[in-house]
Amino acid sequence: MALEELVLDPHLDSACNTSPECTDLGLSEEEPEMENVLAEPESAEVGGDAKHEEPSEEQTYSQEILDMYLINLHRIDKDVRRCDRAYWYFTPENLEKLRNIMCSYVWKHLDTGYVQGMCDLLAPLLVILDDEMVYDDVYSVWETIWAAKYTSSDHFVLFIALALVEMYRDIILENNMDFTDIIKFFNEMAERHNVPQVLMMARDLVNKVQTLIENK
Repeated sequence: MALEELVLDPHLDSACNTSPECTDLGLSEEEPEMENVLAEPESAEVGGDAKHEEPSEEQTYSQEILDMYLINLHRIDKDVRRCDRAYWYFTPENLEKLRNIMCSYVWKHLDTGYVQGMCDLLAPLLVILDDEMVYDDVYSVWETIWAAKYTSSDHFVLFIALALVEMYRDIILENNMDFTDIIKFFNEMAERHNVPQVLMMARDLVNKVQTLIENK
């Protein structure tokens, strides 16, 4: 092959990680070109006839939706890398948590998409929730709240709050706690809640309300 036919592709390095922390959080600082990025391979032909496959039962998404999600992922990655680097909490591990939550939100709200600064709004909330519960418990609570919207109630978070009050009802009554005392008590209970039990009690409370409505 002639030397002049060897052409170097200027885009070969476009997928390199540009994160200053050398983590997997970074993408190129420039917006990726979306055309045909996620294009599906053409159907293979056997003996001149196109190969027809049975329709898949899995949900499929249009190329436009996938392209839009990829653009938002790029924006999220850039903002996550810049998020409160000087604060002790935001280690690479916790930045990955921040990124995962933001990506999940954007996928459910793709019509809005990611807007610069959303990470700055989420970051303090993540710090507070991590201080109140361990991460696995926080994830379980958020996942249950999001799923409950489609299965039981749009206001499941209120039933979680009610379940917490019911769980500690005897302690609250025995100590004659007022509003300030209750807030102080729950602050002292950080990372000590029995989250599976709280979620189970919240589900029972939802079922009781639904039963009352049905029998009304």
